[in-house]
Amino acid sequence: MQICFIGAVGYAIAVSLGFSAAAATPIAAAVALSSTVLLVRLLGQQGNRRDAHGQWALGIALVQDLVAVPVLVVLPQLGDTTGAALAEDVLIASAKGIGMVIVVLAVGRFVMPWFLGQALANRSRELFLISVFALASGVALGSFAAGLSVAFGAFLAGIVTAQSIYATRALQEVVPLRDLFAATFFVSIGVLFDLDVVVDEWRIFLAVLLWGGLGKVALIFALARWSGFDAKRSLRTGLLLGQVGEFSFLFAEATSGSAGEEASGILIATGAASMAISAALIGQADRIERGLLRIPKVRDWWTFEPVAEVEGERRQHTVIAGFGHSGKEVAHALTARDFSYLVVDSDPALPARARAAGVPFIWGDLANAATMDEAGLDHARMLLLTIADSVVSEMIVRQARADHPRLRIVARADNPEAAARLLDAGANAVVQPLLEIGLELTYQALHGYGVPSNEIRQAQARRRRES
Repeated sequence: MQICFIGAVGYAIAVSLGFSAAAATPIAAAVALSSTVLLVRLLGQQGNRRDAHGQWALGIALVQDLVAVPVLVVLPQLGDTTGAALAEDVLIASAKGIGMVIVVLAVGRFVMPWFLGQALANRSRELFLISVFALASGVALGSFAAGLSVAFGAFLAGIVTAQSIYATRALQEVVPLRDLFAATFFVSIGVLFDLDVVVDEWRIFLAVLLWGGLGKVALIFALARWSGFDAKRSLRTGLLLGQVGEFSFLFAEATSGSAGEEASGILIATGAASMAISAALIGQADRIERGLLRIPKVRDWWTFEPVAEVEGERRQHTVIAGFGHSGKEVAHALTARDFSYLVVDSDPALPARARAAGVPFIWGDLANAATMDEAGLDHARMLLLTIADSVVSEMIVRQARADHPRLRIVARADNPEAAARLLDAGANAVVQPLLEIGLELTYQALHGYGVPSNEIRQAQARRRRES
């Protein structure tokens, strides 16, 4: 839905601003797709690639990349031909693309394992790496020789490599080069950026930039909320995908004739600018969320109604907000002591996981007043917040402290600044995971030198107070 709607409106915008249909097509395709390169880099830097919003964003980006493949096949045909000739060229290109896929998959099944096996038999790392590149280059050149895109051939080479038993080894060898090329890619964006194009074509530049950025963020957010996901992760998913991606450069290159010249400059300019702006916005996700929550009535709409699966009334229980690794450890310890507890999480996978583990749960966002009431904080002994989102944690702590002054609240904070905010909001204690890792490694190091355990523990306690 996102690809079709964003692409259709992008096409209409380009045509309304004077672009030909052939030039508006690559613009529409580019504005509909996001940057997988930027997404993977940002998730890797933030260390949250396996978080729910990171997984959703990667899933959407994968579908976008797959959609780009037939687009790359068709775009070279959108030159100066029209009507029946254009339809004939597109059909021929599509047939070539399908034939190319069949041939490459057959090579991957029967030739690839033997070819890479021979390279590994010599125990030469360099020969194996060269063999992988030879295969990728060969498929890419074959695609070009067939009148298709080099990028299309490279994509197929990656799929073929992934099918082989040597996929993990190939990835290990290629990753350093991938990172090098990624850095070169971002440098090339700056080099290709032409300010004259922005000045001359400022209307289409701003329209594509806003629609491919903010329009995409808003639409993905709305679709995720419509699908039943919580607002926090929906917003972050939209921000991660809110840019015109690197396929804009490939589409500009693949479009032939006058249409390519017409669209090329604006595609490169909007792609470069939107990726730079998107990276900055993603880094400010917490502040954006805080700003939205200050808008009247937004907070009530931000969360969704809870779904509870709890037997009987609970008293003197612990409410565990978040059922990730930390939440599971707490639940395991409480179960071993036969202490009562209740898990609250907004992860769509929670109901299935909790039922399989026999864990009482509420599927909902604890920032929602209805969820807080359902959790029975009036009769709870303790509230443990294991979630990593400091904005949501602070909101929960302030509300819980205001409504339940005697409740013991322990929260997680990923940095000292977040810890200070949570303590100010009313948390009784704050745990910093990175600090605790450092303290445990310090304990092991000092213990190895024979320092007494009680002396180390005292030093750790002082360090916690300082932090």
